[in-house]
Amino acid sequence: MHSLLELYYDGKKGRILCGLLIGAAALHAGERQSAQEAALTLLMGIIVLLTLECSCLLEENRRQKMRIEELRYCSEQDALTGLKNRYAFSHIACEMEKCEEGMTVLVCDIDGLKNVNDTFGHLAGDRLIRQAAQILRQSCTERAEIFRMGGDEFIVLFAGAMNVSEILALKKQIEQAGQRLQKEERTAPTLSVGVASGRGEKLLMVIKRADQAMYASRKKERRGFSNFQYAIIEEEKKCK
Repeated sequence: MHSLLELYYDGKKGRILCGLLIGAAALHAGERQSAQEAALTLLMGIIVLLTLECSCLLEENRRQKMRIEELRYCSEQDALTGLKNRYAFSHIACEMEKCEEGMTVLVCDIDGLKNVNDTFGHLAGDRLIRQAAQILRQSCTERAEIFRMGGDEFIVLFAGAMNVSEILALKKQIEQAGQRLQKEERTAPTLSVGVASGRGEKLLMVIKRADQAMYASRKKERRGFSNFQYAIIEEEKKCK
């Protein structure tokens, strides 16, 4: 029966061949049976064909679902890092805005990637990008959604608005992940990071604030980390 199923699944020719085999078997059996027995044999053959057809349709449906899932996965996956890409971000962004607990956005850039590409080649630059992805994976919680938006830019989305202590803990985790990588591979990318939280507002506005925080941190030190609200407070203190 298993080999018959395999033959039946083998396209249109396989189905025709199965039908002919079952029909021939029923005809051969009918030569030695009464009309009633022959009709019963033919009916059983038809039932077998229908069963095979149902099994085939179920198998085709399963394979089709697998192909769709593979295509969806590939379309939302960054090939270099294995992180989710900009296309996946556009889908998740809408859901994030609906979160009643608010959201926290981390924006991250790799410092000096263009210089590395120009000096040592794109393979060296690709290595830095993969290392940056590794740092973010190791330092961000399971509830975080990490995206490579393209080039040297990464965005991490957290459900819930983080408080100061949580942001400082995240900062420490990122620094420790970078230090571990530096020790293991003797090289690690320097990252500029900005964080902003928000409730009941558009995600793009929170990203804009996180982006401003990143550039504020970059002004202070080459390897920076800043929360937007505190960066602004410091700027206001300077003005006073």
